[in-house]
Amino acid sequence: MSCHDGVNAIDAHGTNMIGYGVFKNKDLSNTHPIGFSYDDAMNVRGGMELVDKDQYLPTSITVSETAGVYNQVARNGSRKVSDVLYQGKIMTCSSCHEVHNCANVKPDPGHSYNYLLWAKLEQSLICLSCHLK
Repeated sequence: MSCHDGVNAIDAHGTNMIGYGVFKNKDLSNTHPIGFSYDDAMNVRGGMELVDKDQYLPTSITVSETAGVYNQVARNGSRKVSDVLYQGKIMTCSSCHEVHNCANVKPDPGHSYNYLLWAKLEQSLICLSCHLK
């Protein structure tokens, strides 16, 4: 984690990534905490809000034009949610971010971000990795 603690490469992504749990001077520990059991969260929030950890990470989405019908999420990848959880159960920074992920190093055309995510930010695919909506 030395890229975030000021020891090494602190400016590799400009001023967007500045310290543990902080993004653009906003504390994300309340909305996107880390270090918790995904199983416990699933027990509290249930399968109506969170994706079962045996599901694959999302690869694309088909937008529904019908009111009240959720978009269809394709999960055709090779990595399951449990694969990105520490010991298959604990949510960490690397559950979403993989600094050596060559597949998502460059943003899709027309976008300027690069967050080194397991799933794309486009169409909220990274959010839909764990959240159903």
